[in-house]
Amino acid sequence: YKAMREADWTTKDGRTTIHKSYSVAAHILRHIKHLLKNTKEPDRMPDLYDDTLDMCQHMCLAQGQITAYEALKIKLTDPNVTSSTYVLLAKVSAGVAEHANAALEASQGLSVKDRKSSKKWGCHMKIISMLYHARAEFLQSQVERRESNYGNEIARLERSIKMAREGQEFLKSEGFVKIPDGPSSLGKIPQNLNSLLTNAKQRKRVIEDENSRIYMDTVPDAKKMSKISGKDVMTYDATKDSELPPEFMPCSLARPMFEHTSFLRK
Repeated sequence: YKAMREADWTTKDGRTTIHKSYSVAAHILRHIKHLLKNTKEPDRMPDLYDDTLDMCQHMCLAQGQITAYEALKIKLTDPNVTSSTYVLLAKVSAGVAEHANAALEASQGLSVKDRKSSKKWGCHMKIISMLYHARAEFLQSQVERRESNYGNEIARLERSIKMAREGQEFLKSEGFVKIPDGPSSLGKIPQNLNSLLTNAKQRKRVIEDENSRIYMDTVPDAKKMSKISGKDVMTYDATKDSELPPEFMPCSLARPMFEHTSFLRK
């Protein structure tokens, strides 16, 4: 956590440190769950229930994936950027949403859903999912634009606008908690949604007018457009849950790791 707090999101080295730290944190949480697999939840503290550990793990994965999104987004400033970069960024954005959805699902588990912290973080993960789903659709619309598929571009823009509006409505509900750390994508969700919505609406007005006069491309039903599959850039080998990352193995530590029995209620 200290490494993530102190690293500079605006530098390549900082983003690398943050990405790795979130990945390690997620791995540790999964490892703890593995250590506790033979204990009953009533014997544990609530913070160590399976749903709590799953929620925290996927929150780490989502935020680590956001780091990758921020790093890749810089490439869009290259005048020679290709459509493949937009495709990849759309998939990474969708991957953020998928991790956030997994965290949200865990926050709704029977053992933790009534806890105040679960409700707040669940709301936050839901809005993160909405934002990055909307971003993925907007990025895919840029791919369609570059490839002169103007009908598809209009449909993708329509989907992005709908998702951004739903996000704005959700922000008005109670229970939303902001994360002040990190880049604007974490701490300024309302501004990001507003900016995305403005850009998508402006482009949609322009291309709809041009399409009706010049291109005359058929606009598909936005509801029937294929879902953008996420690209997970935080994956680790789930078959090695019994292992910690090398830097956290006992031989690498200055002091012994605590025994997992300390997690249990006395």
